[in-house]
Amino acid sequence: MERVKFFGNLLILDRLYIPQFMARQIRVTIPVPASSGGSTTLTATSLTPLLLSVSAGDGGVAGDSAVLTPPPGAANASFTVHALAPAGVGRIRVSSDTFDSAEIDLTLIRPSLGLFVTNGPTPLIIPATGGPVGLNVVLGGDLDSSFYTSTDIYLSPKRPSVTPVVQTSNPAAGSLSTPSRIDGGARASTLTFTPASPGITTLTVQQPPGFVLAPRVTSLLVRVDPVAGYLFNTPADIDVGQYLSKEAVFAATFPQSPSGGTVPVTISSSDPARLLTSLELSGTASAATQINARAGAPTVFRVTALAGQGTAQLTFSAPGFVPRTTEVRFAPSGLAFPASTSAPAGLRLNESLTLNASWFRLDRSTRALVEATEFGIGVPLRQPSLLISNPNVIAVDGSHALTGAGVQFRLKAIGRGTSDVTIVQPSGFTEPASGTTLRITVP
Repeated sequence: MERVKFFGNLLILDRLYIPQFMARQIRVTIPVPASSGGSTTLTATSLTPLLLSVSAGDGGVAGDSAVLTPPPGAANASFTVHALAPAGVGRIRVSSDTFDSAEIDLTLIRPSLGLFVTNGPTPLIIPATGGPVGLNVVLGGDLDSSFYTSTDIYLSPKRPSVTPVVQTSNPAAGSLSTPSRIDGGARASTLTFTPASPGITTLTVQQPPGFVLAPRVTSLLVRVDPVAGYLFNTPADIDVGQYLSKEAVFAATFPQSPSGGTVPVTISSSDPARLLTSLELSGTASAATQINARAGAPTVFRVTALAGQGTAQLTFSAPGFVPRTTEVRFAPSGLAFPASTSAPAGLRLNESLTLNASWFRLDRSTRALVEATEFGIGVPLRQPSLLISNPNVIAVDGSHALTGAGVQFRLKAIGRGTSDVTIVQPSGFTEPASGTTLRITVP
Protein backbone atom coordinates (compact mmCIF):
# COMPACT_ATOMS: atom_id res chain seq x y z
CA MET A 1 0.00 0.00 0.00
CA GLU A 2 1.24 3.46 -0.86
CA ARG A 3 2.35 5.37 2.22
CA VAL A 4 0.58 8.72 2.30
CA LYS A 5 1.59 11.40 4.77
CA PHE A 6 -1.26 12.84 6.83
CA PHE A 7 -1.36 16.29 8.37
CA GLY A 8 -2.97 17.89 11.42
CA ASN A 9 -4.95 20.93 10.33
CA LEU A 10 -2.87 23.15 12.64
CA LEU A 11 0.52 22.25 11.25
CA ILE A 12 0.34 25.13 8.80
CA LEU A 13 0.47 27.67 11.64
CA ASP A 14 3.79 29.26 12.58
CA ARG A 15 3.26 28.52 16.26
CA LEU A 16 0.57 26.97 18.44
CA TYR A 17 0.17 28.01 22.07
CA ILE A 18 -1.52 26.32 25.02
CA PRO A 19 -1.71 27.69 28.58
CA GLN A 20 -1.05 25.45 31.58
CA PHE A 21 -4.13 23.66 33.02
CA MET A 22 -5.88 23.93 29.66
CA ALA A 23 -6.65 21.63 26.77
CA ARG A 24 -6.81 22.06 23.03
CA GLN A 25 -8.35 19.75 20.45
CA ILE A 26 -6.33 18.98 17.34
CA ARG A 27 -7.83 17.44 14.23
CA VAL A 28 -5.81 15.17 11.99
CA THR A 29 -6.88 15.21 8.34
CA ILE A 30 -6.27 12.05 6.33
CA PRO A 31 -5.90 12.76 2.59
CA VAL A 32 -7.04 9.20 1.71
CA PRO A 33 -10.00 8.33 3.99
CA ALA A 34 -10.26 4.87 5.47
CA SER A 35 -12.04 2.48 3.11
CA SER A 36 -15.60 1.49 3.81
CA GLY A 37 -14.41 -1.99 4.61
CA GLY A 38 -12.24 -0.99 7.55
CA SER A 39 -10.82 1.82 9.63
CA THR A 40 -7.41 3.37 10.20
CA THR A 41 -5.99 3.30 13.72
CA LEU A 42 -3.89 6.31 14.69
CA THR A 43 -1.74 6.78 17.78
CA ALA A 44 -1.09 10.22 19.26
CA THR A 45 2.04 10.20 21.42
CA SER A 46 3.48 12.95 23.61
CA LEU A 47 7.21 13.14 23.00
CA THR A 48 7.43 15.50 25.99
CA PRO A 49 5.29 13.79 28.68
CA LEU A 50 6.39 16.22 31.40
CA LEU A 51 4.86 19.06 29.37
CA LEU A 52 1.93 17.55 27.47
CA SER A 53 -0.43 14.62 27.82
CA VAL A 54 -2.93 13.41 25.24
CA SER A 55 -6.34 11.77 25.26
CA ALA A 56 -8.62 10.39 22.59
CA GLY A 57 -11.36 12.82 23.64
CA ASP A 58 -12.41 15.18 26.40
CA GLY A 59 -13.66 12.32 28.48
CA GLY A 60 -10.81 9.93 27.76
CA VAL A 61 -7.92 9.12 30.04
CA ALA A 62 -5.01 11.49 29.50
CA GLY A 63 -1.60 9.89 29.29
CA ASP A 64 1.58 9.69 27.25
CA SER A 65 -0.36 8.32 24.28
CA ALA A 66 -3.88 7.82 22.99
CA VAL A 67 -5.31 5.54 20.30
CA LEU A 68 -7.68 7.08 17.78
CA THR A 69 -9.94 4.87 15.67
CA PRO A 70 -11.83 6.86 13.03
CA PRO A 71 -14.99 5.16 11.74
CA PRO A 72 -14.85 3.56 8.29
CA GLY A 73 -14.68 6.17 5.56
CA ALA A 74 -13.73 8.99 7.92
CA ALA A 75 -11.46 11.71 6.54
CA ASN A 76 -10.24 12.95 9.92
CA ALA A 77 -9.82 12.18 13.59
CA SER A 78 -9.36 14.34 16.66
CA PHE A 79 -7.38 14.09 19.86
CA THR A 80 -6.98 16.40 22.86
CA VAL A 81 -3.72 17.87 24.19
CA HIS A 82 -3.47 18.79 27.89
CA ALA A 83 -0.87 21.31 29.13
CA LEU A 84 0.98 20.20 32.29
CA ALA A 85 3.54 23.00 32.69
CA PRO A 86 3.66 26.82 32.42
CA ALA A 87 6.58 26.99 29.99
CA GLY A 88 8.48 25.01 27.39
CA VAL A 89 7.82 23.56 23.94
CA GLY A 90 6.04 20.22 23.77
CA ARG A 91 5.77 17.92 20.80
CA ILE A 92 3.07 15.46 19.74
CA ARG A 93 3.56 12.72 17.15
CA VAL A 94 0.67 11.04 15.32
CA SER A 95 1.53 7.71 13.71
CA SER A 96 -0.14 4.85 11.89
CA ASP A 97 0.76 1.59 10.20
CA THR A 98 -0.61 2.91 6.90
CA PHE A 99 0.54 6.53 6.83
CA ASP A 100 3.70 8.48 7.51
CA SER A 101 3.87 10.05 10.95
CA ALA A 102 3.38 13.79 11.54
CA GLU A 103 4.48 15.99 14.45
CA ILE A 104 3.25 19.26 15.89
CA ASP A 105 4.90 21.58 18.43
CA LEU A 106 2.94 23.45 21.09
CA THR A 107 4.45 26.29 23.12
CA LEU A 108 3.29 26.28 26.74
CA ILE A 109 2.53 29.61 28.43
CA ARG A 110 1.40 30.69 31.89
CA PRO A 111 -2.40 30.68 32.44
CA SER A 112 -4.37 33.85 33.04
CA LEU A 113 -7.95 35.12 33.30
CA GLY A 114 -9.21 38.12 31.33
CA LEU A 115 -12.34 40.21 31.94
CA PHE A 116 -14.34 41.44 28.95
CA VAL A 117 -17.67 43.03 28.05
CA THR A 118 -19.79 40.43 26.27
CA ASN A 119 -20.91 42.84 23.55
CA GLY A 120 -19.59 46.39 23.27
CA PRO A 121 -16.50 48.55 23.57
CA THR A 122 -14.48 49.28 26.69
CA PRO A 123 -14.32 51.13 28.98
CA LEU A 124 -17.99 50.53 29.70
CA ILE A 125 -20.21 53.64 29.91
CA ILE A 126 -23.84 53.02 30.80
CA PRO A 127 -26.72 55.07 32.20
CA ALA A 128 -27.80 54.62 35.79
CA THR A 129 -31.25 53.59 34.53
CA GLY A 130 -29.80 50.92 32.24
CA GLY A 131 -30.26 47.19 32.65
CA PRO A 132 -27.68 44.50 33.44
CA VAL A 133 -24.63 44.34 31.17
CA GLY A 134 -23.14 40.96 30.32
CA LEU A 135 -19.49 40.25 31.16
CA ASN A 136 -17.22 37.29 30.49
CA VAL A 137 -14.21 35.94 32.36
CA VAL A 138 -12.19 34.16 29.67
CA LEU A 139 -9.45 31.56 30.02
CA GLY A 140 -6.17 32.39 28.31
CA GLY A 141 -2.49 32.89 28.95
CA ASP A 142 0.32 35.42 29.19
CA LEU A 143 2.16 35.59 25.86
CA ASP A 144 4.98 38.15 25.71
CA SER A 145 3.13 40.32 28.27
CA SER A 146 -0.09 40.18 26.23
CA PHE A 147 -3.26 38.19 26.84
CA TYR A 148 -3.60 35.19 24.51
CA THR A 149 -6.74 33.14 24.04
CA SER A 150 -8.49 31.14 21.34
CA THR A 151 -11.97 29.71 20.88
CA ASP A 152 -10.57 26.16 20.90
CA ILE A 153 -8.76 26.56 24.25
CA TYR A 154 -10.68 25.38 27.30
CA LEU A 155 -10.10 24.12 30.82
CA SER A 156 -8.70 20.61 30.78
CA PRO A 157 -11.28 18.13 32.08
CA LYS A 158 -8.39 16.67 34.09
CA ARG A 159 -8.12 19.86 36.17
CA PRO A 160 -10.32 21.13 39.05
CA SER A 161 -13.00 23.65 38.14
CA VAL A 162 -12.19 27.37 38.33
CA THR A 163 -14.58 29.74 40.09
CA PRO A 164 -13.61 33.33 39.16
CA VAL A 165 -13.75 36.12 41.73
CA VAL A 166 -14.59 39.58 40.35
CA GLN A 167 -14.44 42.62 42.65
CA THR A 168 -15.69 46.20 42.28
CA SER A 169 -13.89 49.25 43.64
CA ASN A 170 -17.15 51.20 44.09
CA PRO A 171 -20.16 49.05 45.11
CA ALA A 172 -22.41 52.13 45.12
CA ALA A 173 -22.08 52.44 41.33
CA GLY A 174 -23.54 49.00 40.71
CA SER A 175 -23.62 45.36 41.65
CA LEU A 176 -22.06 42.21 40.24
CA SER A 177 -23.73 38.85 39.91
CA THR A 178 -21.86 35.74 40.98
CA PRO A 179 -19.67 34.48 38.12
CA SER A 180 -20.52 31.05 36.82
CA ARG A 181 -18.04 28.25 37.45
CA ILE A 182 -15.67 27.21 34.68
CA ASP A 183 -15.77 23.42 34.52
CA GLY A 184 -13.62 21.14 32.42
CA GLY A 185 -14.38 21.61 28.74
CA ALA A 186 -15.52 25.24 29.20
CA ARG A 187 -13.52 28.37 28.33
CA ALA A 188 -15.41 31.22 29.98
CA SER A 189 -17.52 32.32 32.92
CA THR A 190 -20.50 34.66 32.61
CA LEU A 191 -21.73 37.35 34.99
CA THR A 192 -23.54 40.70 34.86
CA PHE A 193 -23.01 44.22 36.15
CA THR A 194 -26.17 46.12 37.05
CA PRO A 195 -25.80 49.93 37.37
CA ALA A 196 -27.25 51.60 40.46
CA SER A 197 -26.11 55.20 40.82
CA PRO A 198 -23.78 57.62 38.99
CA GLY A 199 -20.10 57.04 39.56
CA ILE A 200 -16.97 55.27 38.35
CA THR A 201 -15.86 51.81 39.38
CA THR A 202 -13.13 49.40 38.37
CA LEU A 203 -14.04 45.72 38.03
CA THR A 204 -11.11 43.38 38.62
CA VAL A 205 -10.87 39.62 38.18
CA GLN A 206 -8.62 37.90 40.71
CA GLN A 207 -6.13 35.33 39.44
CA PRO A 208 -6.50 31.84 40.97
CA PRO A 209 -3.42 30.01 42.36
CA GLY A 210 -1.02 29.19 39.54
CA PHE A 211 -2.44 31.90 37.25
CA VAL A 212 -0.62 35.14 36.40
CA LEU A 213 -1.68 38.69 35.71
CA ALA A 214 -1.99 39.56 32.01
CA PRO A 215 -1.75 43.32 31.39
CA ARG A 216 -4.84 45.39 30.56
CA VAL A 217 -7.39 42.55 30.57
CA THR A 218 -7.81 41.84 34.29
CA SER A 219 -9.55 45.15 35.04
CA LEU A 220 -12.48 46.91 33.39
CA LEU A 221 -13.37 50.56 33.93
CA VAL A 222 -17.11 51.24 34.23
CA ARG A 223 -18.67 54.70 34.23
CA VAL A 224 -22.29 55.01 35.25
CA ASP A 225 -23.83 58.22 33.87
CA PRO A 226 -26.79 60.01 35.44
CA VAL A 227 -29.27 59.62 32.55
CA ALA A 228 -29.56 57.93 29.20
CA GLY A 229 -29.09 60.16 26.17
CA TYR A 230 -26.39 61.42 23.90
CA LEU A 231 -23.21 59.87 25.23
CA PHE A 232 -19.73 59.10 24.01
CA ASN A 233 -18.18 55.81 25.06
CA THR A 234 -14.57 56.85 24.57
CA PRO A 235 -11.43 54.75 25.04
CA ALA A 236 -9.42 54.85 28.24
CA ASP A 237 -6.00 56.47 28.23
CA ILE A 238 -4.05 55.43 25.13
CA ASP A 239 -0.32 54.64 25.16
CA VAL A 240 1.49 54.92 21.83
CA GLY A 241 5.16 54.96 20.84
CA GLN A 242 6.86 57.77 18.96
CA TYR A 243 6.39 57.57 15.16
CA LEU A 244 3.99 54.64 15.65
CA SER A 245 0.26 54.22 15.09
CA LYS A 246 -2.32 52.49 17.26
CA GLU A 247 -5.93 51.47 16.76
CA ALA A 248 -8.60 52.70 19.20
CA VAL A 249 -12.37 52.33 19.45
CA PHE A 250 -15.23 54.55 20.58
CA ALA A 251 -19.01 54.39 20.38
CA ALA A 252 -21.69 57.07 20.18
CA THR A 253 -24.95 56.35 22.01
CA PHE A 254 -28.04 58.42 21.23
CA PRO A 255 -31.79 57.75 21.23
CA GLN A 256 -32.19 59.02 17.69
CA SER A 257 -30.29 61.02 15.11
CA PRO A 258 -31.25 63.37 12.25
CA SER A 259 -29.22 61.42 9.70
CA GLY A 260 -30.77 57.99 9.52
CA GLY A 261 -28.99 56.31 12.42
CA THR A 262 -25.60 57.97 12.15
CA VAL A 263 -24.04 61.07 13.65
CA PRO A 264 -20.94 62.97 12.42
CA VAL A 265 -18.30 62.71 15.14
CA THR A 266 -15.15 64.84 15.06
CA ILE A 267 -12.01 63.53 16.78
CA SER A 268 -9.51 66.33 17.25
CA SER A 269 -5.99 66.53 18.67
CA SER A 270 -5.03 69.11 21.29
CA ASP A 271 -1.47 69.21 19.90
CA PRO A 272 -1.18 68.37 16.17
CA ALA A 273 2.61 68.74 16.33
CA ARG A 274 2.67 65.70 18.62
CA LEU A 275 -0.54 63.77 17.96
CA LEU A 276 -2.50 63.05 14.75
CA THR A 277 -5.67 61.09 14.00
CA SER A 278 -6.89 59.08 11.00
CA LEU A 279 -9.44 56.52 9.86
CA GLU A 280 -7.40 53.93 8.01
CA LEU A 281 -4.04 52.24 8.42
CA SER A 282 -3.02 53.64 5.05
CA GLY A 283 -3.47 57.21 3.90
CA THR A 284 -2.84 60.42 5.77
CA ALA A 285 -3.22 61.54 9.37
CA SER A 286 -4.42 65.00 10.44
CA ALA A 287 -5.22 67.19 13.43
CA ALA A 288 -8.92 66.29 13.21
CA THR A 289 -10.87 63.39 11.72
CA GLN A 290 -14.60 63.14 11.08
CA ILE A 291 -16.36 59.80 11.29
CA ASN A 292 -20.02 58.93 10.70
CA ALA A 293 -20.71 56.80 13.76
CA ARG A 294 -23.69 54.48 14.04
CA ALA A 295 -25.70 54.40 17.23
CA GLY A 296 -24.02 52.18 19.80
CA ALA A 297 -21.75 50.49 17.28
CA PRO A 298 -17.98 50.35 17.89
CA THR A 299 -16.18 52.83 15.62
CA VAL A 300 -12.50 52.31 14.88
CA PHE A 301 -9.96 55.08 14.38
CA ARG A 302 -6.18 55.41 14.70
CA VAL A 303 -3.79 57.72 16.50
CA THR A 304 -0.21 58.49 15.43
CA ALA A 305 2.37 59.81 17.88
CA LEU A 306 5.09 62.22 16.78
CA ALA A 307 6.52 62.60 20.30
CA GLY A 308 8.25 60.17 22.65
CA GLN A 309 7.28 61.70 25.98
CA GLY A 310 4.50 63.74 27.56
CA THR A 311 0.76 63.67 26.83
CA ALA A 312 -1.90 65.17 24.57
CA GLN A 313 -5.69 64.96 24.49
CA LEU A 314 -8.23 63.70 22.00
CA THR A 315 -11.61 65.44 22.01
CA PHE A 316 -14.76 63.71 20.72
CA SER A 317 -17.57 66.05 19.68
CA ALA A 318 -20.86 65.89 17.78
CA PRO A 319 -24.15 67.82 17.64
CA GLY A 320 -26.20 67.12 20.76
CA PHE A 321 -23.33 65.43 22.61
CA VAL A 322 -21.34 66.62 25.60
CA PRO A 323 -17.70 66.55 24.39
CA ARG A 324 -15.48 63.86 25.89
CA THR A 325 -11.70 63.76 26.12
CA THR A 326 -9.19 60.93 26.24
CA GLU A 327 -5.56 61.32 27.20
CA VAL A 328 -2.84 59.97 24.92
CA ARG A 329 0.46 59.18 26.61
CA PHE A 330 3.60 59.17 24.50
CA ALA A 331 6.44 56.68 24.93
CA PRO A 332 9.76 55.95 23.19
CA SER A 333 9.81 53.32 20.47
CA GLY A 334 12.36 51.04 18.90
CA LEU A 335 12.93 48.31 16.34
CA ALA A 336 13.58 44.82 17.76
CA PHE A 337 13.21 41.12 17.14
CA PRO A 338 10.05 39.76 18.86
CA ALA A 339 10.64 37.60 21.94
CA SER A 340 9.61 34.51 19.95
CA THR A 341 12.46 35.03 17.45
CA SER A 342 15.43 32.69 17.76
CA ALA A 343 18.60 32.19 15.76
CA PRO A 344 18.13 29.62 12.97
CA ALA A 345 19.39 26.14 13.79
CA GLY A 346 21.36 24.16 11.23
CA LEU A 347 22.12 27.09 8.94
CA ARG A 348 24.32 25.86 6.09
CA LEU A 349 27.04 27.57 4.16
CA ASN A 350 25.72 29.75 1.28
CA GLU A 351 22.19 29.44 2.65
CA SER A 352 20.03 32.56 2.87
CA LEU A 353 17.83 33.48 5.81
CA THR A 354 15.27 36.14 6.66
CA LEU A 355 14.91 37.84 10.04
CA ASN A 356 11.78 39.84 10.86
CA ALA A 357 11.88 42.78 13.27
CA SER A 358 8.89 44.73 14.60
CA TRP A 359 8.25 48.29 15.73
CA PHE A 360 7.73 48.35 19.51
CA ARG A 361 6.48 50.81 22.06
CA LEU A 362 9.04 50.79 24.88
CA ASP A 363 8.68 51.15 28.61
CA ARG A 364 9.41 54.74 29.54
CA SER A 365 11.79 53.80 32.36
CA THR A 366 13.36 50.45 31.46
CA ARG A 367 13.15 50.60 27.62
CA ALA A 368 11.69 47.06 27.72
CA LEU A 369 9.56 45.91 24.78
CA VAL A 370 5.91 46.58 25.63
CA GLU A 371 3.76 46.38 22.52
CA ALA A 372 4.32 45.77 18.81
CA THR A 373 2.35 48.24 16.68
CA GLU A 374 2.22 49.63 13.16
CA PHE A 375 4.43 52.44 11.91
CA GLY A 376 2.87 55.89 12.07
CA ILE A 377 0.40 56.85 9.36
CA GLY A 378 1.88 59.50 7.09
CA VAL A 379 5.28 59.26 8.82
CA PRO A 380 8.10 58.49 6.36
CA LEU A 381 9.52 55.03 7.00
CA ARG A 382 12.93 55.16 8.65
CA GLN A 383 15.70 53.01 7.19
CA PRO A 384 17.50 50.86 9.80
CA SER A 385 20.80 49.07 9.35
CA LEU A 386 22.51 45.97 10.69
CA LEU A 387 25.80 45.67 12.54
CA ILE A 388 27.44 42.32 11.75
CA SER A 389 30.25 41.41 14.15
CA ASN A 390 31.87 38.88 11.81
CA PRO A 391 31.34 39.83 8.15
CA ASN A 392 33.30 36.73 7.10
CA VAL A 393 30.40 34.58 8.35
CA ILE A 394 27.21 36.57 7.67
CA ALA A 395 26.53 39.11 4.93
CA VAL A 396 23.54 41.23 3.95
CA ASP A 397 21.75 39.61 1.01
CA GLY A 398 20.03 42.42 -0.85
CA SER A 399 18.07 45.37 0.53
CA HIS A 400 15.90 45.35 3.64
CA ALA A 401 12.14 45.26 3.14
CA LEU A 402 10.35 47.97 5.14
CA THR A 403 6.66 47.64 5.99
CA GLY A 404 4.28 49.25 8.41
CA ALA A 405 4.62 46.21 10.68
CA GLY A 406 8.42 46.13 10.73
CA VAL A 407 11.53 45.32 8.75
CA GLN A 408 12.55 42.15 6.96
CA PHE A 409 16.31 41.62 6.95
CA ARG A 410 17.75 39.31 4.28
CA LEU A 411 21.07 37.66 5.15
CA LYS A 412 23.34 34.96 3.76
CA ALA A 413 25.83 32.57 5.35
CA ILE A 414 29.14 33.13 3.51
CA GLY A 415 31.53 31.44 5.92
CA ARG A 416 31.74 29.10 8.88
CA GLY A 417 31.79 30.45 12.39
CA THR A 418 29.72 32.69 14.65
CA SER A 419 28.52 36.25 14.20
CA ASP A 420 26.27 38.59 16.11
CA VAL A 421 23.65 40.48 14.10
CA THR A 422 22.56 43.73 15.79
CA ILE A 423 19.85 46.18 14.71
CA VAL A 424 21.07 49.77 14.48
CA GLN A 425 18.09 51.96 15.32
CA PRO A 426 16.76 54.37 12.68
CA SER A 427 17.00 58.09 13.35
CA GLY A 428 14.65 59.21 16.11
CA PHE A 429 14.19 55.75 17.62
CA THR A 430 15.39 54.53 21.03
CA GLU A 431 17.63 51.53 21.66
CA PRO A 432 15.47 48.83 23.36
CA ALA A 433 16.82 47.12 26.46
CA SER A 434 16.67 43.74 24.69
CA GLY A 435 15.74 42.07 21.44
CA THR A 436 18.19 43.83 19.10
CA THR A 437 20.89 41.17 18.80
CA LEU A 438 20.84 37.59 17.52
CA ARG A 439 23.86 35.26 17.51
CA ILE A 440 24.03 33.11 14.37
CA THR A 441 26.32 30.09 13.99
CA VAL A 442 27.21 28.46 10.68
CA PRO A 443 28.71 25.02 11.45
